[in-house]
Amino acid sequence: MKPSELACLARDFARATSCSATFAADEAPGDSTLLAAISQFLDAAVKEACDRLDEFRASPGCLVGVLWGASQCRILCDKLVQAAVTVLLPCDAGGCDNNLGKLGLQELAELAQALTTLNVARTELYRAIADVAATCLQGGDLADAAAEEQLVAAAKLLRLLATAGLLAPVLAARTAEKVLRHLAEPDRGERLPAWAVACCLASLAISNPDPKVTAALKVLATAATARLSELLPQERALILWSLSMQGLYEGIFDAALDQTPWSMWAPRPKEEAKTKIAALQQVQYADLALQLEGGGGRQALSAAQRKFVLQASQMSLQREHPTFCAEAATMSQALSAMDLLPSLGCYTPEGLALGIKISSQNSRGSSKLSIEVDRPGDFLLDVSSTRAHRFLPTALRRRLLWRLGHTVVVIPWFEIADCPEQQLQGMLRAKLSAVKPLRSLPVSTDQRQRPCPKYRPRLDCNGTC
Repeated sequence: MKPSELACLARDFARATSCSATFAADEAPGDSTLLAAISQFLDAAVKEACDRLDEFRASPGCLVGVLWGASQCRILCDKLVQAAVTVLLPCDAGGCDNNLGKLGLQELAELAQALTTLNVARTELYRAIADVAATCLQGGDLADAAAEEQLVAAAKLLRLLATAGLLAPVLAARTAEKVLRHLAEPDRGERLPAWAVACCLASLAISNPDPKVTAALKVLATAATARLSELLPQERALILWSLSMQGLYEGIFDAALDQTPWSMWAPRPKEEAKTKIAALQQVQYADLALQLEGGGGRQALSAAQRKFVLQASQMSLQREHPTFCAEAATMSQALSAMDLLPSLGCYTPEGLALGIKISSQNSRGSSKLSIEVDRPGDFLLDVSSTRAHRFLPTALRRRLLWRLGHTVVVIPWFEIADCPEQQLQGMLRAKLSAVKPLRSLPVSTDQRQRPCPKYRPRLDCNGTC
């Protein structure tokens, strides 16, 4: 079998498996047998690609196809990953002088998805993927179908890089330019599918604020407003939440926030629907952000809708067992030794999570002071400047807490690691005594002094709060 045929079958079988998982509740008796046969084929395809590596070296896109198909079906393929890295990014290759340049945008997105699914921590490889993708986006206007394919692939790649804990500002700027060029004509926005508009908007919103990105987000928001009836509720929620992260409260908020019947769409109390719960949490954040930052007279959720969204979100949180980082437990012990009352797993009445809520005997229950630990996963590493930038969903939550009058003392994880108890108490006492006035939000350390964040999968396809 030719490498191209093997890659084509691997891709098709992986997509078939994904569709089968989507309709798992209606699984037919023969489905398990089919899935087992697909897994067996993909396992054999991985071994064959490793054995015929010289043939696949001439067709890196086929190698990516087999790797992507295997990764999506959770086939063990460590040997193929190492072979693919060697083929695509040789040790002696610099800049774009590598086999990655032979891949198209869609293949680059498949490669990034395979690597993130398999938890491959190779920053230099992700950086090279981002550079090649940015180069692919250069050029003039394309036909509608080709432009749509490029935009969706670039948006997917931005999201996957964020999953790997990375920002690609050059790729984001090129994607924004492509959006502005493609949607410059009035009827172009109608040719781009509504789901593609949502995909591009959500992926660009992960990027740090930039004039081109902001302009593209506004254009995409306008296009989404015009195509509102074509957007699924979860897509509307994702758009509203994404714009909130950037502080852009466009007309789609008035058109979609309260006009969408969230209570009719929400899952039943006993229904397991993570996508719907995540969407309702995004609506909750977008509604609160619009109230606090969107200006007067804006139509936020009605009281009934707001109550329902908050209850649905809280119901989900109650069903989950909260997990706390080791640093939080260590700090709680130190705060208790300081005669303070730390509380883990607390939420504001508006539904915002608090790190470690701190009370004293005199302020029990009424304190608006909390401490949060900045961990590596709370940052994205800029592949261009190698500087760390705060993950925007985290920044949105803390921004809203500040708007509500809360004081959040942020401490980086490396200041707590291996810190003796007495020294930790002294540091906490100094930071808490320096909180003046109450609503200030102190920055604990300069960005340039922060260690680069380690690789950590951070964001799923729907986004989480």
